[in-house]
Amino acid sequence: MNTTFVWSTTEKGEKAILYNSYLYRLKRENQNGSLISICTFKWCSRIITLKNDAIIKTNGENHNHDLKLPENVRTMLCGLKHRRLTDVDEPVTKLYEDEVKRFVKPYKVIAFGSEQALNLLSINPHWNDDGTFRASPALFSQSYYLHVWDEFSMKPIVYSCCQDKSEECYHELLKLLLTYATKKNIILNPSSILIDFEQGMINAINDIFPQTAVKGCHFHFAQNIWKKVKKIQFTNIIALPLIPPTEIDNSMEKIIDELCNYDSKLDKLTDYVIKNDVEDARFAVQMWNHFNNIGIRPRTNNHLEGYHRQLNPRVRTDPDLRAWINETRSSEKSVMCRYEQEQAQKQTTRRRKGRFIQDDNKLMYAEKTYVQDKDFDAYQKTLRSVSHHYIHIIKDAKDSSDEKQHRSHEWQHTTSECSIPLNPNEADREHAVTEFLAQIDLIRLLIHKIRELTEDVKRIHQEMIEPLSDPQLGQQLDDKTADIKNLARNISQKLQRLEQAHKNQHVNQGNAQWRMTESHIFNITKEFYDIMNKYNEEYCEHRDRSGSRKTDDELEEIIEKGFQGAHTFSIMVDTEQIRQTAIFIEERHRDIQKLEHSIEELHDMFADLALLVTTQREMIDNIHQNVSKAAEYVIPAVQAVEEAVKIKTKSRKVNISI
Repeated sequence: MNTTFVWSTTEKGEKAILYNSYLYRLKRENQNGSLISICTFKWCSRIITLKNDAIIKTNGENHNHDLKLPENVRTMLCGLKHRRLTDVDEPVTKLYEDEVKRFVKPYKVIAFGSEQALNLLSINPHWNDDGTFRASPALFSQSYYLHVWDEFSMKPIVYSCCQDKSEECYHELLKLLLTYATKKNIILNPSSILIDFEQGMINAINDIFPQTAVKGCHFHFAQNIWKKVKKIQFTNIIALPLIPPTEIDNSMEKIIDELCNYDSKLDKLTDYVIKNDVEDARFAVQMWNHFNNIGIRPRTNNHLEGYHRQLNPRVRTDPDLRAWINETRSSEKSVMCRYEQEQAQKQTTRRRKGRFIQDDNKLMYAEKTYVQDKDFDAYQKTLRSVSHHYIHIIKDAKDSSDEKQHRSHEWQHTTSECSIPLNPNEADREHAVTEFLAQIDLIRLLIHKIRELTEDVKRIHQEMIEPLSDPQLGQQLDDKTADIKNLARNISQKLQRLEQAHKNQHVNQGNAQWRMTESHIFNITKEFYDIMNKYNEEYCEHRDRSGSRKTDDELEEIIEKGFQGAHTFSIMVDTEQIRQTAIFIEERHRDIQKLEHSIEELHDMFADLALLVTTQREMIDNIHQNVSKAAEYVIPAVQAVEEAVKIKTKSRKVNISI
C-alpha cells in the first residue's frame, strides 16, 4: 500500500490530505490520537486513518469519481479566482496567461528508453554521453544521447531532448533516468562516464552518481589544444592524457622548456594547458587522463559523433517532435536487433578501421612494456606516433556551419506546458492515426530492405559474369531473390489491407485525416512500385547480358554431342519477337508513368479544392445562421405591418363618422 500523501486544503480553506490524487477532509479524531479522513466527494465512502503523520489504514483505493486536480493546478485556479475578484479591470485571458507563467517548468526534458535498453545500461559499466543541435526537435535546444560500450560495439540506449546545456537541465535528465530505473527495479551505477568537457554535465554526474568516474574525451582534449597550437606539431601535449599521472609534472616541465627555447610567444600555450589541466586545473587530472583505461574502454566520443553524422541525413534540421520520436523508435529497434545479432554471432557488426585497431594494440603493448621496464622515453615515442593521427584529423576537419549556428544562440523557451484532455472520439482518432503511421513506417522499412537486397543482387550479377567466379554465387542469388519475393508479397498484402480500410471510411471522406491517409498510401505505393521496377530492370539487364543459364549436365551433353556453338548458344536464345515485345512493354510503361504523373497533378488539384471548401465551410455556416435569424425577424415584422394597416383603416373610419 502506498503511504505517501501531501497536506493540502479544501476549497473552503479547511485542512485536507491529498492521497493518490484524491482529496480527503478531516472527519473526526479518535481517543488514541488517530485521525479519520473521508473523501471530499459527497457520494464517495473511501476513508483513510492517520497516526503520527502516517497512513495506517484505508478501506480501499477505488473511488467512484474522477481524480482531483493536481495541487499545482488547484493552486493556479485558486489564484486565478482571487485575482479575478481583486483585479476587476484586467481581462480574464491576461489573468490566465499571467497565472500560467508562474507554473511553467523551468527545465523541459523528455527522455525515451525501453526496459531492455535500460538493462543494457545497467550491466555495462562504461557510458558515453554526447548531444547534437542539428537534429533537435522544435521547443528544444539539443538532442542528448546516452551510449554504452559492450564487448562488441557502441550502442545508443537513452534518447533525450534538453532545453539547454545548463547544469540544472542535465541534473533533471539524470534524475529522471535514475527515478524511472528505480521504478523498474533496475540498478544504475556506472563506473565511468565519458563526456566532452561540459562543466554542467560534470557537476550533474558528480551529484547524481557520486561514485562514478567522469572522463573527458581524448579527441576533444586534442581539439582544444589544437585551437591554441594550430599547425605547430606539439604532439607531446596532445599525448598528455596517455602518460602515467605521476609523470605529468615532469613531462610538462620538459614541454615548457622546449617551447620557450623555440619561441617565447608560446608561453600563452603553456599557460593555457597549466591553467586548465595541470596545476589548480579547471578539469582534474583524473578526468582527462586515460592511462589506467588503455585497453579497457574507448577514450573518445568519436563513436557518438559518427552516430550523429548518420542521424543528421535521416532527420531534417529542427524537426517536429513526432518526426524525432519516430526516428528514435526506429533507432532503438535497430540497436536491439544489432545487440541480439552480436550476442548470437559473438562478434561485432560494426568493424573498426584497421589503423585504429593497430593504434590500440600499440598503446596496450607500450603501456605493458612501460609498466615492466619503466622506460618513459620509449613509451613517449610511441605516444607521439599515435597522437599524429589526431593532428591530421583536426587539421583537415571543417566546422559544421549548422552546428556552429546552433551553438551560437542557445535560446530559452518560455512556452507553457498546458495539456487539454481529449474526449474519447478524439483519443480514438489519435490512436488510429498512430497505428496507421506505424504501418507506413513498417512498410517503408521493408521497402528499404528490398532496396538493399536489389543492390546485393546487382553486385552478384556483376560478379557472375566475370571469369573464375565463385560457384556459390548462384545459391546466394537464389536466396536474395527469394527474400525479395517474400518481402514484396508481404508489402503487397499490407498495402491491400490499408487500401481496403481506407475505402471503408465513407463517413470521414473529405476531411483532413482521410486526405492524409490517402496521400500516404499513394506515396508509399508509388515508392514500392519504383523499387520493384528497379529490381525488374536489373533482372532484365542481367538476362540480356548473360542469356539463359545451363546446368552442368546440359553443358556436358552439349560437349559430348560436339556442338560447336556451345559458347554462343545462350546468346541466340532470344528471338526477334521477344525483343519487340520487350520494346512494346517499355513503351507502355512510359505511357503508364505519364498517366501516373497526370493523376498526381489531378490529386494535388482536388486536394487544394477540398482544402478551399473546408476553409470556407465556417463562412457558409455563418451565412446560413444569419439568414435564419433574419427570417425569424421578418415574420414578426410582416405581422406587425398587417396589424398596423388594420389599425390605420379603423382610425380612418372613426374620423369619417365624426
